[in-house]
Amino acid sequence: MAAFKTPLTEALEAYGIDPLNTPQETLVEHTKDYISIDQFIRDDAGETVLNDEGDDLLRTRVHRPHPWVK
Repeated sequence: MAAFKTPLTEALEAYGIDPLNTPQETLVEHTKDYISIDQFIRDDAGETVLNDEGDDLLRTRVHRPHPWVK
């Protein structure tokens, strides 16, 4: 059975963003020229990184141009 993809999942993949690396409660800014979204910070081994208190995953805001914008 194929996994169901939402329009947001398809949009993130079009921009080269891994939907599984994106918090569910993130604010998405999407225009015709770019997308801006929070992503979890990952270490060199690909593991998510906790804050100093160890109670939340670190995040960063990423901005990606539209795939068709050169």
